[in-house]
Amino acid sequence: MIRLPKLLPLLSLPLLSLGLLSLGLISPGQTAQADSRTLDEWAHGVWSVALQQDATHGNRVCHLSNGGDGRGNLAISVGDGGGDATFSYTPVWFRGMAAPLTLDDTIALIFDGQASPIGPEMEITEYTNEWGDAVVDAALSNMFVAETVDLLRASNSLIVGVKRDGEMTIYDSYMLNGFTATWLKAAEWCGFDPAKRFVTL
Repeated sequence: MIRLPKLLPLLSLPLLSLGLLSLGLISPGQTAQADSRTLDEWAHGVWSVALQQDATHGNRVCHLSNGGDGRGNLAISVGDGGGDATFSYTPVWFRGMAAPLTLDDTIALIFDGQASPIGPEMEITEYTNEWGDAVVDAALSNMFVAETVDLLRASNSLIVGVKRDGEMTIYDSYMLNGFTATWLKAAEWCGFDPAKRFVTL
């Protein structure tokens, strides 16, 4: 059984999203990081990439993202030379409310209507953000990133669902146009092979 959250159609409206932001909606993936600075930004289609540098050690990271306007954030981060690659999904959540993911949930990634076996491999973790709120998101580490990139490049759409207590709720849907061009830009900036098969460092 698939349950659609009643708020999803409302949250997709940009004007309402802006209003919700002013009331305390946290937009995942868009929080400023005091320990890094953005060197360059580029966007194509519905994707954007930012080249960031650690202010302390000088390490550079390419951060690709797709989301906003009431949707959760899809993100891929790759370090210089292709190190420490991650793919993550952070759903929209409201400050002061329980996080929308629990550690016992299972993620479903549905590319062009076909469920991928990669989804259940996403690890859900909990952390505290800069406002002191508990947050949970789902992420894949190096060994699964290349497979995910292949699917993102070959597909037109992605649905993210969450399985809990025998039911699946669809959290977000994304168009994927512009991903390949944005991925190639990230490879150029961070100096890695765009066809790289990432391994754990």
